[in-house]
Amino acid sequence: MREYEILPELRFDLYQKVLDFACAGACALGALAVPNDGADNHNVEEILGSLKPFMVVEEHDQLYWPANPHRGHVPLPGQVTASVYYFTLNADTVALLKDEVDRLYDWESEWRPEDLSLLREDKSPWLVSISHERMAWFHLTEIEHANLLAAIPEMAELIRRTPRQGPTKA
Repeated sequence: MREYEILPELRFDLYQKVLDFACAGACALGALAVPNDGADNHNVEEILGSLKPFMVVEEHDQLYWPANPHRGHVPLPGQVTASVYYFTLNADTVALLKDEVDRLYDWESEWRPEDLSLLREDKSPWLVSISHERMAWFHLTEIEHANLLAAIPEMAELIRRTPRQGPTKA
């Protein structure tokens, strides 16, 4: 599995192509997070209500989710938890994701749930985003990478393999 940083924001046609490709078989689930910061936002509730028939699981008071995977780290004092909503990725939910925004980084908590992630059936990440930090990346096998580039050739110029993370040698 390799990590590929998405250099520009996925927006407009490219955002839609990636969602369609994911829905066509690369991914089984989507995930959105809502920080438990006390904000009351009607639009967030409306979006989650639209996704309700497709919800697989709701996890509340989470410190960790696909875009915040630092398991094992000690929580900081006052660190905000989130409710994480996992939903089936299908034609209906992809249509909702397309209708709600036309760019990946518009999934921000002020108006919408945040940090859209697309996951494989085993809940491992395929696409992860941190909207407020304007960061996104793919986690792809060599075959998934080849399939993505075959389906969306313009992605070859828009993603960059990130340096391998791991222990450094002394």
